[in-house]
Amino acid sequence: MKTLSAITGFSVLLTTVRLKNETAGFQTAFSILETIE
Repeated sequence: MKTLSAITGFSVLLTTVRLKNETAGFQTAFSILETIE
């Protein structure tokens, strides 16, 4: 379930990235992925 939530959250982030600044979005995504691990 943890992996599923991570994938879902990442999908939402990718959508947000398309609407906003890509660099900031990717930094946020990597920070969240590091937190999950």
